[in-house]
Amino acid sequence: RESTTRTDFADALSKFRSIRQDYSNYVRHLEQYASCRSVVKQIESNLKPGEAVLYRDFVAQYMTGGSKLSNLVFVILWHSQAGGVHKYEHVMKFNHFCGDKTTRKQDAYYMADVWKWFLGDKGDGSTFLERNNIHTLFVSGDHGPHFSSIQTMYNESTFYQTYGVRLHCYFLCSYHCYNRCDAAGVESKRLHQ
Repeated sequence: RESTTRTDFADALSKFRSIRQDYSNYVRHLEQYASCRSVVKQIESNLKPGEAVLYRDFVAQYMTGGSKLSNLVFVILWHSQAGGVHKYEHVMKFNHFCGDKTTRKQDAYYMADVWKWFLGDKGDGSTFLERNNIHTLFVSGDHGPHFSSIQTMYNESTFYQTYGVRLHCYFLCSYHCYNRCDAAGVESKRLHQ
């Protein structure tokens, strides 16, 4: 009888500790959720000429044959001023599709290829940032391994020296339920349908 009580107590104590840890994780998530998005929105509203917020996320879909089509979506917001008084918000959406089985893996190498094109490597890529006089990007989005791996972070740390672009990363918390890329990625899905 006594060993049953000890076992019951040990089981109850284990469940209690597990629930307490889950609660602690939940409270920490709420704190992150409250601050992550508001920090990025504050940056958005205080952009200066030459600065932009870039949201990034993978939004995959399937092709008609059933094969996966990876899509790294960038949504960029920046302001232009008319007469130095009024701000006009601009939004541009970039879809970076890849359906090739050997290279569509959502990893640091996919990220590196997209960045290389987007930053206009050796004049063989996009001229978007240059045309819009953007030299500083505040990057926001998920913190998955493709965005936060050592390889990606190292690559991004070279952007100023290589391209003259300053990069500041602001990762959203897990289960943040917010990213402009989701809606932008749906546009291509609808066109595909």
